[in-house]
Amino acid sequence: MSNDIFKRKQKEERIKFGQNLKERRRLLNLTQENVAEMLRITVTAYSKIERGETGVNMDRIRQLAKALDMDLHDLVENKPVGNMMLKDLYLEMQSLKDDVHLITEILVSESEAKYFLAKKTKGAHA
Repeated sequence: MSNDIFKRKQKEERIKFGQNLKERRRLLNLTQENVAEMLRITVTAYSKIERGETGVNMDRIRQLAKALDMDLHDLVENKPVGNMMLKDLYLEMQSLKDDVHLITEILVSESEAKYFLAKKTKGAHA
């Protein structure tokens, strides 16, 4: 592989990595300033990472994973699903499942309460 092709591939990987960082950061409602502060680097330095202008070593990757509350493997693998990583999608689905269960319980409780109230009111008038 020629040196130019290798450099181009590296750049593409850095850009893809940076895009995934940006998506994750936005998913967490964090600013570049927030993440830069957690990493103890300048906003300019962090911005260059997101744009793929700067590569990162393993220590920085570990810091990024911790700052963005990600599994190191997911961060390195760059497995986006739309704007979310697979793990986040699973967690969102679990949260929705819990919400549906809670809503169902509330609706059943309200229906039972209305039924007993109607029965009590009907019995009082008899």
